[in-house]
Amino acid sequence: AIDATGELTAGGRTFRLDRAFGLTDYTHGLLARDTAWRWAAAFGALPDGRPVGLNLVEGFNGGVENVVFLGGEVRGVGAAKFTWEREKPEAPWRVATTDGEVDLTLKVEGVRREDTDLKVAISRYAQPIGAWTGTIGGERVEGLLGVAEDERVAVAQHELAAVLGEVQDVGAAAHARAVRGAEVAEDEVIAL
Repeated sequence: AIDATGELTAGGRTFRLDRAFGLTDYTHGLLARDTAWRWAAAFGALPDGRPVGLNLVEGFNGGVENVVFLGGEVRGVGAAKFTWEREKPEAPWRVATTDGEVDLTLKVEGVRREDTDLKVAISRYAQPIGAWTGTIGGERVEGLLGVAEDERVAVAQHELAAVLGEVQDVGAAAHARAVRGAEVAEDEVIAL
């Protein structure tokens, strides 16, 4: 978590960001052609003012990103296990770690969704936003603002190769006609 200050204007209203927290989500990895993961993040302050937060992932990077933030200390935690209704992401989510350091339930206030089917690749994405309640590192948290995420990305290797082959065939044919001085239609010009 990083301290955030300033103002946010939305819907004609201005909100002061005093004692606010910001989050940057950065993951670097080489994904398999069919990859799925769940993710949770939350940041805020305990009643005594100490910062608290978490970053948890299941299904990608083997849990190396699983950490909790307590009072300025960053601690690695066990594997995360998510429980949720995939077809109903607006229902409560639960995440707990195998070492007992985290046990939280998300009360969902809204869901950002996107389902994309490009025939050669698909992405199914749901990101509920809301408030986490439970325990982090033995500390009780109530209404900790944050997100969860369920994502699956798959690329069909054979279909993608076939489409790329067709694109290359069209591009090669257009190139051959251009070399011969023939006119090439604008929609045949393809940058590879």
